[in-house]
Amino acid sequence: MFYAHAGVGARDAGRVELPLTQIELGDATGLSSVHVNRTMKELRRQGLIETNGGIHGILDWEMLQEAGDFDPSYLHLRRQAPT
Repeated sequence: MFYAHAGVGARDAGRVELPLTQIELGDATGLSSVHVNRTMKELRRQGLIETNGGIHGILDWEMLQEAGDFDPSYLHLRRQAPT
């Protein structure tokens, strides 16, 4: 979603409104709400993300990709990651 926002030139590509509860996010990803809660708490503790209600922000994109073992090459995008 952050790549999609950056790809269309969104003004604040590092933040996105995602009005989902942790239960709904867990259901969508096949994870328990407890696991989602603990994972998000740890990502916040590490300073990788911030959350405020339904607004989520990436604070350190490079480290977040590393933490999640994320490789964006499958997306076949020309633009760089959001900043």
